[in-house]
Amino acid sequence: MVTKLDRLGRSTVELLTTLNAWCDERINFVAVEQGIDTSTAAGRMICSMLAAVAEFERSLIAERTSSALAARRARGITGGRPPVVDAEKLARADRLIEAGATLTDAAAAIGVGRSTLARHRASRTPA
Repeated sequence: MVTKLDRLGRSTVELLTTLNAWCDERINFVAVEQGIDTSTAAGRMICSMLAAVAEFERSLIAERTSSALAARRARGITGGRPPVVDAEKLARADRLIEAGATLTDAAAAIGVGRSTLARHRASRTPA
């Protein structure tokens, strides 16, 4: 027993596979809030229709999200966190390291972690 049908599966195929496996084991599904009970033919039909609608809704959300991200990229807007190390901080860390500071000390001086500084230094150094 679950409260809603969409809590049972992410796609129609997944949901129906689960329900069919339960049916083979003579286990009935009940969605309390939606009044679905697979022990009846009507309940099984409603369950299948609601599963298809739920999958359609998830697909629409995914399409809208993809479209919005593509539009943002087209306008030059990217997602994610802003970089914490800029060219000026990296140059300062380089000067500290050249003067004998450890990577850990240089990272602390510019306000980032050691691994962050190491990653930024490695990404701009040709291999």
